[in-house]
Amino acid sequence: MGILIRRYQQDDADRLLEAAEESVEQVFPWMPWCHRGYSIAESRAWIAHCEATWVLEIVVALDNVASHGVAEKVGALREGVAHDRRHLHDRPHDAIVYALLRSRHRPGSG
Repeated sequence: MGILIRRYQQDDADRLLEAAEESVEQVFPWMPWCHRGYSIAESRAWIAHCEATWVLEIVVALDNVASHGVAEKVGALREGVAHDRRHLHDRPHDAIVYALLRSRHRPGSG
C-alpha cells in the first residue's frame, strides 16, 4: 500500500469532518481541534488555513506513542526535540519533529 501526500482541497471538507468525528477519542488528547461537535465550518476553515500555510512536517507530543509509530512507519526522519512546541489543553508540551523528504523517501517504506 502506498501513501499519497497532497494538500487538502475544499472538496475534502466532508471527509475531514467524518475522520474527526470517528477519531475524537484517540485524537482529542493530542489535537484539541478534534473535539466533540467539530463542524463542517471548522473543517472548511482548517483546509483554508492549510492552503495558505502548507508545510510538510509531523510534530508529535513526546508521550504520543501511537503517532510516533505512524511517523516512523511512513519513513519520516526524526529531526529532534522541540521544547514547548505543542500546546495541548492550554499547556505546553515538548514534541518530536519529523520530516518527510521526497529526496529520502524510499518507495515501499510507508
